Amino acid sequence: MSPRFAHMYFMKDEPDRVRAVVGRHVAHWQEVQLPRLPLWPLPGPDWGTDHVRGRGREQARRAVDTDPFVREGLLEAHWRKQWTPE
Repeated sequence: MSPRFAHMYFMKDEPDRVRAVVGRHVAHWQEVQLPRLPLWPLPGPDWGTDHVRGRGREQARRAVDTDPFVREGLLEAHWRKQWTPE
C-alpha cells in the first residue's frame, strides 16, 4: 500500500482573506493530482484537513508547501502526518 498523508491545519481569524483565497486552495488540490481521500465533516470553519495518497513524503511536502493557504500565510498552525495502511 502507498503511504497516506494528512495535512491538518488551523486557520487564522481572517475570514475575508480566507474567502479570497479558498478558490485557489481548491484548484491547487485539483491540480496536484494526488488521489484524495474523503474528508469527514468538520466541526467549524477555523480548521481543516487534506488527505492525500502520495508516492512519497517529498511529493506530499511539495503539495502542502505550495498550497495557497500556506503561501498566503493564512494558517495559524499546520502539520503533516504520514501512515501506511496494513
